[in-house]
Amino acid sequence: MKKHVIFGIQLALLICCSTGIFAQSHPDKFSYSAIARDASGDPISNSAIGVQISVLEGSINGVVVYQENHTLNSDDFGRLSLQIGGGVVQVGALGLIDWSSNDFFLQVGLDAAGGSAYTEMGTSQLISVPYAMHAKTAASLSGGVHSVSATGDTLYLGADYVIIPGISSSNGGPGSQYSIPGAGVTDIEGNNYSTIVMNYGPEWMAENLRTGTYANGDPIPNVQDGTAWGNLTTGAWCHFENNPQYEPIYGKMYNWYAATDSRNACPTGWHLPSDSEMNALVANLGGEYVAGGKMKETGTDYWLAPNRDATNISGFSGRGGGARLSAVAGQFGLLQIAGCWWTTLAENSADAFAQACDFSDGAVGRGYDPKADGFQIRCVKD
Repeated sequence: MKKHVIFGIQLALLICCSTGIFAQSHPDKFSYSAIARDASGDPISNSAIGVQISVLEGSINGVVVYQENHTLNSDDFGRLSLQIGGGVVQVGALGLIDWSSNDFFLQVGLDAAGGSAYTEMGTSQLISVPYAMHAKTAASLSGGVHSVSATGDTLYLGADYVIIPGISSSNGGPGSQYSIPGAGVTDIEGNNYSTIVMNYGPEWMAENLRTGTYANGDPIPNVQDGTAWGNLTTGAWCHFENNPQYEPIYGKMYNWYAATDSRNACPTGWHLPSDSEMNALVANLGGEYVAGGKMKETGTDYWLAPNRDATNISGFSGRGGGARLSAVAGQFGLLQIAGCWWTTLAENSADAFAQACDFSDGAVGRGYDPKADGFQIRCVKD
């Protein structure tokens, strides 16, 4: 199968920071793992792959303070593993970075042919720097108490601390091999949302959107009448069955016109996911046949029984928020049966793509529906 780089390699990016023997014997190195996939989503197995690792200071467009190159062989599953700090150094010295002085970002470039024609695959913030590296600068931090929490998830350095993603309750709850808790986001109306940073880079809302105001301050019309809703070609929102008691549980419902309005229904700095971004999420969770189970909240509080295959291991926390169907005079339905989320992709002048989970299995369905239907919105950080 032909190898691709553009949109072809999905990174399952895990920054692994060890507090044990590894950190003690190699204080200027930390581990990085990834999965290389081709354009069809299949792992690039048993192949030589070139990897370039860059550490940027200040922002995703910041100055490269460290850079190294690796040539690795993927395993049967397309997995790559390396030690950052153990490659062929191009810029700087990893051990000289003052991790407490600024924010730092990790940028990954790949060459699926095993050379050095790297294609940038994304940049993500190093939310928690390695224990041993940050500990070097502990003396410069305020306060004099340096300790590790009883569970081993948090290193206290005076008045500062380093949270280890994946297990720290201080970092928003347990993480997984797929995501860690994000910093959260607040919309223009002051609604707060929890977020997750996926292991391949993007930060997603972990709740459905609840705002009735575009990011520029303009109101999104609340249309309750079913016939009027079914005839809309402009943006609108509603509650399920026009009952606000559903909003804290399932969020608001929006037609596609509101979801894609240039005034932006998502908070400033966030956006409605493209079809490609939604597909990347699904691919990272194992593909359409199993990703839905990893995206659904467990139990039957928000889904009908049996809510089959639900594990919510991704942290996406999908709920069966139902839909409003324009083709039947704005009728509401599918509550706890399906959760449906818009994407930016239009099929034609009347229809647009959404993706959905349902209670009966662990799959994710992708298809196009009338733009006037009412679905939920999840936002992705720019």
